[in-house]
Amino acid sequence: MEEESHDKIIIKNLLVRNVTGVDSWERVKRQPVLINLTLHKNISEAGKKDKLSYSINYGIVSKAVSKYAEDSISDSIEALAEGIAKICVNECHAPRVTVRVEKPRALLHAASAGVEIIRTREDYSKIDSNSNTFPIYNDNRQDVIFVKDLRLSAIIGVNPWEREEKQTVILNITIYSDFNISSSQEGNLPKPHNYRTIVRTISKYVEESTYQT
Repeated sequence: MEEESHDKIIIKNLLVRNVTGVDSWERVKRQPVLINLTLHKNISEAGKKDKLSYSINYGIVSKAVSKYAEDSISDSIEALAEGIAKICVNECHAPRVTVRVEKPRALLHAASAGVEIIRTREDYSKIDSNSNTFPIYNDNRQDVIFVKDLRLSAIIGVNPWEREEKQTVILNITIYSDFNISSSQEGNLPKPHNYRTIVRTISKYVEESTYQT
């Protein structure tokens, strides 16, 4: 990581409403989306001189990201996260940003689903800041797809009475994508992971299982 990226400016639980994919009933409609941002930048000069101009104004970042998120219509949370990252780097001048986008109403039986990505200034250095082209990166960073608190019912336990009734199990799933955007056509996002298909497959397996441990 470059030296100027050691300090962190954090924006937690920024709640917006927009159209991103479908909701838990597979309807295309406006729904709540939770955004968490970590902007990496050396802010030591801001501390020494007590001037915000040497840092990143989190109020400006929040407004810019909120406006983009609420005005945009995205087919996937991957696309929304990528657009937010581009704003943080190009418009708000963050050398590096971690973007976490979470949909509380993504799935019927889970608390939420979402993605987390890391992007840097170098990712966007060779493309027009005003274009819709997305970056090409070649390092070892991995995008993350997650599902939180998936509630299922299954037979599990070693005692006889535990074998008589299903009980609730809660799963948290994190998937690390090894897709490198440089292998796709220029300007295109990687194909989004269908977390709904992933959850259906896992749910069927768990609910049909009869493990003791």
